[in-house]
Amino acid sequence: MKTCFVCKKELPLHRRIFCSEACSYYNTIQKAKKKRKKLELDPINCSTCGETIIPKTTRQRYCSKHCWTVEQIKRRDAKRKLIPPKPKERKAKRFEATWCSPVFGERIVTEAEFTKADTKERVEMQAAVEEYLKNGGKITKYGDQAAKIEVEGEIKWQIDKTEERDIQNELSRLWGLENVLGN
Repeated sequence: MKTCFVCKKELPLHRRIFCSEACSYYNTIQKAKKKRKKLELDPINCSTCGETIIPKTTRQRYCSKHCWTVEQIKRRDAKRKLIPPKPKERKAKRFEATWCSPVFGERIVTEAEFTKADTKERVEMQAAVEEYLKNGGKITKYGDQAAKIEVEGEIKWQIDKTEERDIQNELSRLWGLENVLGN
């Protein structure tokens, strides 16, 4: 009959070396301790705080997780100083136009373009605009716009008087507009 490698008890049927998980874990710990004894590493000073420690592995440089974290923060900050920050790209807002119509677009004008001035008022206006632009002024020029439609007669709203009154009150309250609906 086979016995447990650690506690020397009789092994259950389904086990081969250890009788339980506890014995298996204990054996793993003992092996690690023996391996560390073989290494016999010399004491070193912690790279962050300077405390003397006996390292458990050849790669250990810090006495605790706290000292390791402090050192990582220092490295990260030094790296950020070396790399210039990239400008953040802003995504377009939802439902906002990302293009400008060539017909109805606007542009800043610094040179005047005039048709032939045939009246005294137009000549004065042209001279005033040219003087304004010469002194560093800028004018926003808007593109072509839809023609104004003239309607003969009155426009009849297809709403009853109470709705009309509510709309008028709301426009008065929000915009200070009086008698918008023409009553």
